[in-house]
This record gives sequence, structure tokens and C-alpha cells, in this order.
Amino acid sequence: MLDHRPHRFDLLWVRWFDAPPDSSQFSDSTLWTTKRMERVTLAPLVDPEACDFINPSDVVRAAHIIPRFSEKPLYVENTAPDKIYSKCAKDMDDWKEYYINP
Repeated sequence: MLDHRPHRFDLLWVRWFDAPPDSSQFSDSTLWTTKRMERVTLAPLVDPEACDFINPSDVVRAAHIIPRFSEKPLYVENTAPDKIYSKCAKDMDDWKEYYINP
């Protein structure tokens, strides 16, 4: 029998990170010996798997990422007039790369 009463279910919308294109040259042991932090970039939104809905209970709640300031922001104002930026998602605040703080 169908139940048409409202039911609550929790979900979380996420945008995934990718490894930077040049990260394949660094293995975990190389990162450790060279004292480098692992880096990530935001998955491009043209990738159909860049965003997803997940169960909040599957989330690690103690991660910390730091913008890689030497790489500059992902979007520099007025350099891409054809781009549409989301005020809700704060796209203008995105950086090209981030460090994962252990």
C-alpha cells in the first residue's frame, strides 16, 4: 500500500575534488619524504560526475583544505565575461588548487 504522507530523509549535495593533472608524479612516499602536502582541484562542472547527492552519514567530518595561494583564484574577476558565477555556490571564491591539511 502506498503511503503518501511526507517523510523526512537527509541528503547532502557535494562537489567532488580531483587530483591535479601533474600529481601522478608524486607517490605517497614521495610526498612524505619531500614534506609536501597532497593537493586537490575542484572537479570541472562539465564532468557529469562532478556533483552528487550522498548520505550525510558517509561524510568525514574532520577534513581541512587550504587554498594554494601561489596558484591564484580559479576565476579572476573580469577575465571571463562569458562565465556565469553562482552567488549561492560562491564560485568566485574557488581556488585553482587546494592543499589537504593532514
